[in-house]
Amino acid sequence: MKRILSFFILFFLLVLPCAGVQALSSRTFHDDALSVRLVTAQDTLRLGDTQPVWLGLEVFLSEGWHTYWRAPGDAGKGPVISWEGSRNIGHLALDYPMPKRTQAYGMESFGYHDRVLFPIKMTRAHKNKDVALNLKAEILLCNEICIPKTYNFSLVLPLGSGEKSAEAEMIEQALAKIPLTENREELALLKAERLDRSLRILVQAQSMQDIDLFIETPSKEVLFTKPETEVTGFGTAILTTKIKRLPEDVRFEKLPLTLTLTQGDHALTRTIAAQDGLKDNFIIRFLLLALVGGFILNLMPCVLPVLSLKILSVVKHGGTEKKIIRRAFLTTAAGIVTSFLLLATVTFGLKVAGHELGWGMQFQQPLFLVFMTLLLTLFAANLWGFFQINLPQSFLNKLGNTQNPILAGDFSAGMLATLMATPCSAPFLGTAVGFALAANAFEIYAIFTALGIGMAIPYFLIALFPQISASLPKPGAWMMPLTRLLGLGLAGTALWLLFVLNTQIGAMLTCAWALALAALVLQLYMRHTQKRSLIKPLIFLLLGSVLIFGMIGMTRPIYKDHQQSAWIPFNEAQLMRYVKEGKTVFVDITADWCLTCKANKQLMAFSDELVEKLAPQNGIILMQGDLTNPNDAITDFLKKNGRFGIPFNMVYGPHAPEGILLAELVTPQAVLDALEKAQNDTPP
Repeated sequence: MKRILSFFILFFLLVLPCAGVQALSSRTFHDDALSVRLVTAQDTLRLGDTQPVWLGLEVFLSEGWHTYWRAPGDAGKGPVISWEGSRNIGHLALDYPMPKRTQAYGMESFGYHDRVLFPIKMTRAHKNKDVALNLKAEILLCNEICIPKTYNFSLVLPLGSGEKSAEAEMIEQALAKIPLTENREELALLKAERLDRSLRILVQAQSMQDIDLFIETPSKEVLFTKPETEVTGFGTAILTTKIKRLPEDVRFEKLPLTLTLTQGDHALTRTIAAQDGLKDNFIIRFLLLALVGGFILNLMPCVLPVLSLKILSVVKHGGTEKKIIRRAFLTTAAGIVTSFLLLATVTFGLKVAGHELGWGMQFQQPLFLVFMTLLLTLFAANLWGFFQINLPQSFLNKLGNTQNPILAGDFSAGMLATLMATPCSAPFLGTAVGFALAANAFEIYAIFTALGIGMAIPYFLIALFPQISASLPKPGAWMMPLTRLLGLGLAGTALWLLFVLNTQIGAMLTCAWALALAALVLQLYMRHTQKRSLIKPLIFLLLGSVLIFGMIGMTRPIYKDHQQSAWIPFNEAQLMRYVKEGKTVFVDITADWCLTCKANKQLMAFSDELVEKLAPQNGIILMQGDLTNPNDAITDFLKKNGRFGIPFNMVYGPHAPEGILLAELVTPQAVLDALEKAQNDTPP
């Protein structure tokens, strides 16, 4: 009797655990091409639970072998399943993780290599019964030849507490690779446009590296080419794919399209109905970003040189009638908005002509700098009282009152503020401009109009509440010293632009232009004073020449001597080698004309901790690129990383091989956090 009892105890100890293991994983099938099994995310089924149960078809592929996605490409077939003979199964649905594109023998296929787990969603017919699953899986495997395989799996899931299995985490990881169906910050499909035999997709992504697009249609005979990527900057890009194969009886505009966008570990699927485009509220979002970005431009260092005009526009209306104040500030706002509309027109024209676009890149052109120095010099001379613009008397008579303010100065001040703001890449502005540079004519004008309105908000506010300016003292003799002082600010800005010009065209041409400006100012001065003596002007010209030559001689390009400097010149190939070697690299793209870049450096220089961290002995490589002059390699690098302007700062390291992009306005703590994360993989 004891022997019989011992036998049954041993039987239950051995058999029951095996039944539990059988419930977690099916039999594993092996051959030369693959190893495949069926796994579950739960050991048991909870009584009365109506939630779906997740299974997984795990496939290990031998070297050189691959299997297919649901849309296989030029040829092939994705895995399919059936469950005849199963008990208590309501429905089974096989899902497909994001695919990879491969080419062989002149054909493209979409699928998987090495290892893939296909999640399977299972629902029960009766929530109070167990499940006996008989699953048939058909898988096409290809190497130099293609072999269809069929496997039959059996699993029993009994009722119990519904605890997770050992394979649950593995199935959850596979589910994370299933494309999402809604836009996210890290990946978004913003717009789709059908052309004659091609499709243009506007996308947003944190990185444009390894980005791809897969298109499915109800007709398996319709195929598209690999998309061409045009990075438009600030996290947006245009993907253009052409029709590779289209049957004669199929009309492209009638086809519903399913788009699957992949980038790194992220994937997104959206559907476009027949004769339709991708619908989203993206334009409203970007208009709001443009509005905020335009307002922030007023606070950026690039606009500070024309702060004198803003101050003067407020002060000169002290004690003036409110309607006159309102008219003047609305005129300045109109000058700002008009300037942005002109920028939109230039942007659209350059885009149609096929030229590269960039924000603030006009400061790379010597002729533009010559124009700006002349304009600023004339503004300064006007503030010093050397000349004034008198409108025709007939025009003044039409105004009906010669005491009405001449609004040309207010309008031109708004335009000048806009021109000086364009080197700045402010927060929010970058994303909006990047979208505009990738959009159609209507959207370009809409975004730039919103930018102009955003920058003009302070002027609109004073026009709305003119008592702000009216409460100031009336203009009088007290304004003369202030006007002279503010004129010096504009003259200093013109001198700064001469330094930038020196970097671009050399000292000789710059000095010639500087002397021409000095002669112009002298001529205006002599007309103002009505003095014929040349002694004072010659002394002024001599001293001015010495000052200009001396200061220009002191200014040199960013890279003075790389053997004595901690910074090395930017080189993308060298940067990638450093990253592969596991080194930490701090990349800075700057320019002599970028005041925000210089402000960032001054701010970082005040942090002793950051200065010590970036010391050469700490092993951090400092790489700097100069965009004072056009540089296609640096511009392409910016585009790859979703930016279209500077400042640009990025940190690479062993735990951040794709780089950590910093904000336009950099703080020392942000740099320290990025360096820590790149080196040690700790959250900032």
